[in-house]
Amino acid sequence: MDGYPTFTRTRTFTPTNEYLATSNVTIPINLGSIGGDFVVFAVRDGSSVELTSDKGALAAAYPAVTNRSNDPRQEHGEVITIKVDRSIADISLAILKPGLRFPGGPEVYEAATWGPLPWLVGLVFGLVTAFLKDKLKELLGLIARRAMRKPKGTPKEPNPPVASTPAA
Repeated sequence: MDGYPTFTRTRTFTPTNEYLATSNVTIPINLGSIGGDFVVFAVRDGSSVELTSDKGALAAAYPAVTNRSNDPRQEHGEVITIKVDRSIADISLAILKPGLRFPGGPEVYEAATWGPLPWLVGLVFGLVTAFLKDKLKELLGLIARRAMRKPKGTPKEPNPPVASTPAA
C-alpha cells in the first residue's frame, strides 16, 4: 500500500493470566524478518492492528481501541482496530469472561477495577460491622436484663383448689 509492502498475519492467542472476570492477553508486535535478517519487517506510521473477537469480549486495551465495528464474517463478532507505531512493543488486552459479555459488561469491569473501590468497600464494611456490633450489644443487653428480672427457681403460685361437685 502506498508503495510499501503490507503484512498480514492471522494468529490465535491464549490468555496469559486467568482471573474471575477477565483473562489477560498480550500480543507482541514483532513482525519478524525474512531470510535470516536480510529483510526486517517494521511498523511504520499509520500502521494498525485489527483483532476479531466475540461481541462485547474486550474490556480494556493498551494502546486504546481506535475503532470498533461488527464483524461481517460472524454474527456475534466484532472487529477492533488499534493504531500502533514503532514505540509499541506489544498490545495488552483484558478479555471478559462469557458471563460479562453483555452491553454493560465493560462498564461493570471498569467499575470493579476502579482504584478507590477497595477503600470504599472497606469503609462500607467497617461501618456496617460497627452498626451490627452495636445492635448485637443492645440485643444481648436486653436479653440479660430480662433474664435478671425473673430469677430462676421462683416458686410458682399454687393453683387454686377446684371445687368438685358430687356426681348425680
